Amino acid sequence: MKTIKFYLSHIIIIIIISVFFLGCGKQNNNKQPFSEQQENSSVSGVTVATNQNTIVITGTGERSTPKFIMEKGAYIVNFKYRGISGNQFEVFLPSRQSGFPPVSLAPYLGFAKDASGWSNESKIFQWKGEKSDVSLNIKATDEWKIEFYRLPLKDSPLQIPTILAGTGSQVTKLFELKKGQITFDIKCPDTQKAGFMVTLYDGKTGQHVLPEIIIASNVEAGADASKTEYASIKKIDIPYEGLYLLEIAANGNSPWEIKVTL
Repeated sequence: MKTIKFYLSHIIIIIIISVFFLGCGKQNNNKQPFSEQQENSSVSGVTVATNQNTIVITGTGERSTPKFIMEKGAYIVNFKYRGISGNQFEVFLPSRQSGFPPVSLAPYLGFAKDASGWSNESKIFQWKGEKSDVSLNIKATDEWKIEFYRLPLKDSPLQIPTILAGTGSQVTKLFELKKGQITFDIKCPDTQKAGFMVTLYDGKTGQHVLPEIIIASNVEAGADASKTEYASIKKIDIPYEGLYLLEIAANGNSPWEIKVTL
């Protein structure tokens, strides 16, 4: 009897251990993809942090980022680096179709250095594909940061009249417009002969607004290509009441100012 009890107790222990390991195995098999499972990931010296509609990627030098999830829609993308020249910082989105080259996301060569030592530029970016994992290839020699902010932003919009000002290639703060004619007083004292362009976007969808504002200092009718100073007053018929953004394409050494009034 003692022998039977001994064997029975060992069989029960073996069954318990087997069930435990089977349970662990099932847990591992049910894991979600890495980028779906965690809000923060890091690989090869690159960190990706996501929070609702914000993606922040940081790293140093030439790197490929871990995959992160992009939702379909429009984003404001900020590119920041601590190098001397924008030529030392490039960002590529690998093509999702075989045989096609990667897509260059930055730079515009419109990086402007701020008081904290970061050179930065921003732009509107449309992700037209469905929700999926993507990665970026970075060419750089110094520290860098890439920030994606999916539209619509939660920021409180500026009310007109307002003054929008900056340096280099930037997306302005969100502002609200009524339907009807709006005046844009645009000045760029020195375009550095690199041209100067202003484009109007819908602040919710990131789509071009018609009629969109496109101002190219060296292309407009009657413009003197030898001059680098730009000043013009544009009266634009806004098609509907809503939230808007301006995307400025300018040389990184070019400060600009845009007054928005009725």
